[in-house]
Amino acid sequence: MGFLQDAISKLTFKVQAANVIDANTNFQWYESVLENSPKITKNRIFLEYDIVTANPPTSTANLITLTSSGGALYNIVSNDYENAGTPIYHKLTQATNGNDTTYVAYSDPADRSSDRKNNWINPSSVPVNGIPVPYYTIEIYFLVGTTYTQLQVTDAASTSGLKEVGWVWNYDQGLLLLSTAAITFLKAANAGVMPDLYVRGWRYIGETGVGTGGDRYADCTTQTITVPVTTPTISLTIGIGLSWQAGQSIRLTSGSNLILGTVTSYDTLSGAIVIAVTSSSGATTTSAKWCIAIGGSGGSIEIEAFDYKDDPNTGVPVGLTSLTTSLEGLQIPTNTSGGGLLATASSGNTNIIELNTIFDTQIAPATNSQAVGGISSTETALSLSTLSFTELFNKLLFPTLLPVYFRPTLTLGFKTITPGLPAGATHYQPNTNLTTELQTVFVKKDSGGIGGAIGTFLNATTQLATVSTTSGQAASLPDQFGFGNSNIPNTTNTIVAESNFNSSSPTTTQAVSDAFISNVGWADGAVNRDSTGQPDTRPAQIPASAQVNNPISGITGNSYNSNQTSVQSCYPWYYFYTPGKLAVVDAVAAINSGSASGYNIVVNQKISSGDLIIDNYTPNQGPVFTVVAYPFLQNSSAFPVKTRYFLNSLNQNAITNLFDPVVSVFINPTNAPWYQPAGNGIVYRMHISTQIQSSNITPLILKNQ
Repeated sequence: MGFLQDAISKLTFKVQAANVIDANTNFQWYESVLENSPKITKNRIFLEYDIVTANPPTSTANLITLTSSGGALYNIVSNDYENAGTPIYHKLTQATNGNDTTYVAYSDPADRSSDRKNNWINPSSVPVNGIPVPYYTIEIYFLVGTTYTQLQVTDAASTSGLKEVGWVWNYDQGLLLLSTAAITFLKAANAGVMPDLYVRGWRYIGETGVGTGGDRYADCTTQTITVPVTTPTISLTIGIGLSWQAGQSIRLTSGSNLILGTVTSYDTLSGAIVIAVTSSSGATTTSAKWCIAIGGSGGSIEIEAFDYKDDPNTGVPVGLTSLTTSLEGLQIPTNTSGGGLLATASSGNTNIIELNTIFDTQIAPATNSQAVGGISSTETALSLSTLSFTELFNKLLFPTLLPVYFRPTLTLGFKTITPGLPAGATHYQPNTNLTTELQTVFVKKDSGGIGGAIGTFLNATTQLATVSTTSGQAASLPDQFGFGNSNIPNTTNTIVAESNFNSSSPTTTQAVSDAFISNVGWADGAVNRDSTGQPDTRPAQIPASAQVNNPISGITGNSYNSNQTSVQSCYPWYYFYTPGKLAVVDAVAAINSGSASGYNIVVNQKISSGDLIIDNYTPNQGPVFTVVAYPFLQNSSAFPVKTRYFLNSLNQNAITNLFDPVVSVFINPTNAPWYQPAGNGIVYRMHISTQIQSSNITPLILKNQ
């Protein structure tokens, strides 16, 4: 089925009342992270959309031609569908980590701070004779292994009721909304794990109210570059459909690292760009994420002028050669020196004005800062004066956040137990021969993976024989501040172990456990990046809880234990009915032989420390005498003697009003696994009713007090 009525109502309320949007029924309007954006802003005014509607495609091949170089829609409609016959699959990103209901198209799928890939061409916005052009229809795909499979609009659709589809694509914002049924459908296609999702289609990139397509130059790439650059050119892959041309100046930044150069070539369909490097600066380091923009040197700018007044004959400021460098109307203070944003100096007839982007404070260098934002009280005026204004405000407003790590898990559980417990039983009888299969699953998470082999043990001493071992992949680990997790992929290791043993016998307690546990070691995990993109420098530690703040240190040997699971055993308690009153010796003999003159002896494989519930108090055979026996291994609080009976609030009293005084006997059933051929058996307490019973009230309950 598709979206349920409550999901539709909640989505409608979010959009109409709060102007937010997602398909998460667990989120309230104030918890939604996505704006619905119906307002008209400059970048939503499509100045060239009339060209789009004037050139409706007649086929997909025709649309590719129209959007290629020389085509009517070149640099107006971006081809995010196909490049030279090869499909373009753009990966979608969860709007919220771990939530499968809402996906977003970002320029960089691993970075939610990157530009949104929005403004997809809606077929309904390009009608021909009132009919939408179908060739602009987006396509959604999911990846299983290496195979991309198209998610049809009918997949997981409702077959009754409202007949809603299982998923919705928001062309305007580049959003994919999934119903619960669609999520179930996708997971079923990928062995229970949500597959990666992809979109293919066409986007408007033409001129808008903020200029030619907004910023058709800015983008980011995750390609690794080492600075200073020692090669004359570098090759990158950036976004497609941008406006870069050969000869344009280009600027690449990664933190404090800077590369300046000139574009040699750019392929608008593949995003391949070649840059001739003119300069590079920064520490000798390797940076993985670079952002590009129209060129410029940054830092300080020097502007030279001899005078700010126009020459009356030429109209050009004195000392300047063209109006392109005119400073007419620029108000610049004079006779200033020292720190601040602007500083002037004189050299002959030349005024030098420096626009300073460094925080050049005049505070005494040794003065400590107040602790505010990400600036600590240990910072000094001297240490802060080395920062640019951008770096200073980033440090102030965005304190460095450190990543968290998740400890591996080791989970043990029964796969099979033979024989199984009888109906109504909670415990096995002592000395029962059992064959068990136990499955142990190790999930790597932020560790370095399994170290050694998983061992499974019975009662901490006997190691079980391994039947099978398998490995697989678990749910993906969350990103850290938009950076990929260094410990992916998240893998699993599974073993199945087998044992054959006789269940233990209690001696001083009502029940006894045969306990199983597994253990293993793991290798060191990798460090993740903090909110600034720098590697975590905290030392690795063995985690004490499931979520920790330090990189995860390895554990050698088999010192990490799983949960404990066990088989419980106890001596059963018995009851039965007879038409005539039995002597104690005959009642014992009946239990030991398993026969009581045709009456069924009920074996209760449960502990007897609490209330004893005797069902079928008035059997079909008519009035009867009742016999009850329960274990009494030692005279302690673990084995209380029953002192009262209860039928209802009006029929309850001391047990001696209904039964003979309690007696101690030896029970040794020949059909029990704990039968002792050469022994007396186990001490039991026995109650035999004093007189024939014919009550129609059921059940009869024997109580401790």
